[in-house]
Amino acid sequence: MTQQTAPIGPSDEPKNPSAPMRVSRIKVRNFRLLRTVDIDLDSRTTVLVGRNNSGKTTLAEAFTRFLQPLTLNFTVADFSAESYPEFLQAWKAYATGDEESARRLLPEISLTVQISYSKELPEYGPLAAAIVDLDPDCTTAMIRFSYSLEGGRLSDFFEGVAGDPDTGEEPDLERVLGIVGDRVQGMFARSISAIDPGDASNTRDIALEAMRRILTVHFLKAQRGLDDEKERPKDLIGSVFQNLFDAASKANDGSTQKETADALTAAVADIEQNLGTKVSEMVKGIIPALRSFGYPGLTDPGLKAETTLDIERVLGNHTSIRYDGVAGVSLPESYSGLGSRNLILMLLTLLSYYREYATRGNMPGLHLVFIEEPEAHLHPQMQEVFIAQLASVAELFPTLDDKKQHWWPQFAVSTHSSHVANRADFSSIRYFRVENDPKGGPGHHANVLDLANAEGINKKFLHQYLTLTRSDLFFADKAILVEGTSERLIVPAAVRNTKHELSSQYVALIEVGGA
Repeated sequence: MTQQTAPIGPSDEPKNPSAPMRVSRIKVRNFRLLRTVDIDLDSRTTVLVGRNNSGKTTLAEAFTRFLQPLTLNFTVADFSAESYPEFLQAWKAYATGDEESARRLLPEISLTVQISYSKELPEYGPLAAAIVDLDPDCTTAMIRFSYSLEGGRLSDFFEGVAGDPDTGEEPDLERVLGIVGDRVQGMFARSISAIDPGDASNTRDIALEAMRRILTVHFLKAQRGLDDEKERPKDLIGSVFQNLFDAASKANDGSTQKETADALTAAVADIEQNLGTKVSEMVKGIIPALRSFGYPGLTDPGLKAETTLDIERVLGNHTSIRYDGVAGVSLPESYSGLGSRNLILMLLTLLSYYREYATRGNMPGLHLVFIEEPEAHLHPQMQEVFIAQLASVAELFPTLDDKKQHWWPQFAVSTHSSHVANRADFSSIRYFRVENDPKGGPGHHANVLDLANAEGINKKFLHQYLTLTRSDLFFADKAILVEGTSERLIVPAAVRNTKHELSSQYVALIEVGGA
């Protein structure tokens, strides 16, 4: 039986004043399993739970893909399977000459971000580009990303799609997708627009760079490779230090971090100059040998050495963590447990995210941080403390730099850990589950249950009932309820002895007690 761990240090209740703005709701349409999903975000930490392949990571990818500076190239495989028939419906409308309906029926991938901001906000900063309403009482901004067919490309998109000339039969869905599927990348494009919350027809286009100033998104993926001897863990730590250096170099606030970065740059410049002098002397020393072979001739260029050191590569390739040992002997990073290394790596990475965000100065903006499966290699108590203390880094990191400005990140943590789910605030849990196509089609989609706002639920009672063991319900496909200890021992044995299919399914065995 796992013992519950009491909170240590600051609670997860934010001590900072209320955030001047935050992402309050997310709407995703037609992106992989997220066919039609609306998710409310907590002001500080939202926990995403559910079995494997239920759409949790897809939510983070929707943000990172739409905000990437490179050209956005979704493929037809990125569209929800349940949206595929809409390509056929759009073609049928186009074939009848109804281009307006064809464009309306053609599916698109979209992400809508709803932002709540304070009336007391002294200045909107970059958010001003997203505010299009004239209502003085409105404190909501809406931004919509979409990946849709470019204007004037409808004929090109459906070119070559036709019925069978011999039988006269219309093309089926497979034939339509076989023709137009490869055209999605070349004819669909990203667009970003601000929408008036009170009048959806009132919109304004937003440039990608302006959008990236409004919303910063980071994605801390599950830590892989820490337990792989072929991977060099110092590369992971070194890359984080490289990111910290990059952020410090870009800062223009006179902080100690900026001073340290400048000092490192100057030190490397001195080494580069001294090393360059030595290398030049070495080159001059081999010139006589080259002359004996006729080089340089009358038309051959002379030789000159130039040494360049890249400080970012120096930090990334030659920085590692060591631990204090005994009698002055330091221990390499690999001697520490995987859990400790994962925790250090996650915290350093979060610090690099903060430093990168802080280089923006005092201009207000939104910061959304996705953390994928933080429980990797952490023992149960460590997992519970991590989720309980995560919000406190928002207050801790600015104090490390002696900064007076606040940092208001919003964390979205996806997990398969019943320990994390049990320790998280019940109102912050969003439960992802996969359901079949309600129209009877072959596709399926994710449905997200917001336990904070679900109707007909006694939240206080349910949170008390969902103890550590019962939190397994979030990740199981099926549940078997047993009355007591005897049944808890008999049922698994019966399943094994009868070679029932339940033995290869994800089943939670829950002891509910007798009357």
